[in-house]
Amino acid sequence: MTEIGVVIPAHRFDDWLDEAVESVLASQDVDLELVVVANGILELPHRHWRDDPRVAVVHDPSPLGPTKAMILGIESTQAPFIARLDADDRMSPSRLSAQVSRLRAQPAAPMVGTATRRITAEGEPAGSIRMPVGDDVRRHLVLSNTVPHSSVMLRRVTLEAVGGYNPALPQMEDYELILRLAQQGPIPVLDDELTEYRVHPGQISRGAEPRGLHIERVSHERRRLGDVIGMNPMAVRLLDLVWKAAQFARYYRITKPGHEY
Repeated sequence: MTEIGVVIPAHRFDDWLDEAVESVLASQDVDLELVVVANGILELPHRHWRDDPRVAVVHDPSPLGPTKAMILGIESTQAPFIARLDADDRMSPSRLSAQVSRLRAQPAAPMVGTATRRITAEGEPAGSIRMPVGDDVRRHLVLSNTVPHSSVMLRRVTLEAVGGYNPALPQMEDYELILRLAQQGPIPVLDDELTEYRVHPGQISRGAEPRGLHIERVSHERRRLGDVIGMNPMAVRLLDLVWKAAQFARYYRITKPGHEY
């Protein structure tokens, strides 16, 4: 059985996807398979990487959205470790081996992320993303999602134990899942910048609605995580109010410039 299954959901084939795929295939010292979930694409253009025997393209012409596309990708591999990469991001050749090593060394951890740096639309360095790193970042997760989704490697057995991604969530599916996983054990984040996050207009998370089921589910799981790790319930509720207020401020700042609220 292949050790690592890397899943890249993609709703178009372009140069950024080529870079993402090539960065995965350049991984060192690991046995991997790469699943590209092509959704919302009627006809698949040929790409040179499609000839690599480690690559499988799962095609659904309907627009599944990131959550259902990720679920389909996970179902398409039986690997015990599942790594995630967005179709516009890149990873270091040493990322997968470093993450597998950490999960083996820290068997109670259900997943592991990495420190992440930004790149421009053209792929040039654009600075680090300042987020907590260390053996367990769960206390930070009660305030906000501090683990970039594109950087994670998941332990399949724990992913299945918590029910996987919630298909009812079109947004914040990553945060909600990470919160459920965090209730099962520590969440380490490697301090090496092994993932590159491309900054460009149109990213889905930039305009997440401040109301809806995704907000309710995240709020619920944040409170549950606080209980699991022994945080003061009143402090957790206060943090939750701060987080919800920040979602409104961020949404209106991004989607409605000049809006008064």
